[in-house]
Amino acid sequence: MTPKQAASNNSQPKYLQIYHLMEEQIRNGTLKPGDQLPSFTDLREKYGAMPTTAERVYARLEKENLVERRPRRGVFVASRERSLTGTIGLVLHSASRQSTSNELRMQLLLDGIRAACRENHTEILLVEDEDALRPDKTDGLILYCDKLEAYALGITSAMPHVLLFQNADDLTCVTVDDFGGTKLATRHLIEQGHQRIACLTEELLEVPTQRRAGCRAALEEAGITVDARWLRQCKKIDSNVNSPYLDWGRKQMQAWLADGWQDLGCTAIVVQNDIAAIGVMQALQEHGIAVPEQVSVVGFDGTDICDLAYPRLSSVQVPLYQVGQEAVRTLLGQIHNGPQAPRNITLPVSLRHGNSVVPAAAIL
Repeated sequence: MTPKQAASNNSQPKYLQIYHLMEEQIRNGTLKPGDQLPSFTDLREKYGAMPTTAERVYARLEKENLVERRPRRGVFVASRERSLTGTIGLVLHSASRQSTSNELRMQLLLDGIRAACRENHTEILLVEDEDALRPDKTDGLILYCDKLEAYALGITSAMPHVLLFQNADDLTCVTVDDFGGTKLATRHLIEQGHQRIACLTEELLEVPTQRRAGCRAALEEAGITVDARWLRQCKKIDSNVNSPYLDWGRKQMQAWLADGWQDLGCTAIVVQNDIAAIGVMQALQEHGIAVPEQVSVVGFDGTDICDLAYPRLSSVQVPLYQVGQEAVRTLLGQIHNGPQAPRNITLPVSLRHGNSVVPAAAIL
């Protein structure tokens, strides 16, 4: 299929089709700094683009600092020698800005980001308005937000960027092994003799889905027939309450207790994150079910909140500080070395042992 045919098969306006093709070639390094782009005549022959269409394409690429015009010579891929601000931006998810229940997780992440910025003599700016997204304000962005929010910003292809804790084929991402984490936790419970292991997560979202899948995989690899009722998916948190995950974990466990939990015979449960796991423990204890004497509980994140719970919570430990450091280093690599193909960087997790898990033989 010719470029002209490829463009004609796309429902987008022609100038956007051509723009995205060229933007991708610049971003993945097919077109390198200093390479000359096709003339208006070449664009017409290659894509069937009229001069006005070609002008819109190059005007948009120029606005995003991807190309530069040289009088009487043509349009060229911009060099990376532009003046840098020495500042990178941090974009926070709307729910992250509102929630107070994830403060320890956020603090560890920010500590890692700040440490890497100090090491590289770089400033960090919290991006709270669109003006800060301009290339003359920040050199690149760390995106701690939903990937749909990242796409909505419209800058992920025009600026160096790193998306945190999610995978996207067309974005550079730094995340952790969510699937392997719950698999590790479930294997630990199986080694402790537990056979009926429950899992409580939010529905639909990518990270909870990966964590739920890890629990199922560990059970199946151990030859345990999984009862679908053990893996409970619940509606998303209400981010408007003061401690959304604590409230969510407590309410969802209360609903499960009223909806046949006792009939399942589960002696252990893996919960989406630490705060929700504490809410689950509260609901169990309020119902007269002792933790860990009757049900062992494991969380996910492994922050110091685990040591404040009673009993002390066992958890999958996420290297939040290292995620922050890796995000900055990866972003600076893009800023200083030019456009690169998107890649996913996944950091390993480990177990943080507490007192909320006992061997199944000790269950009353």
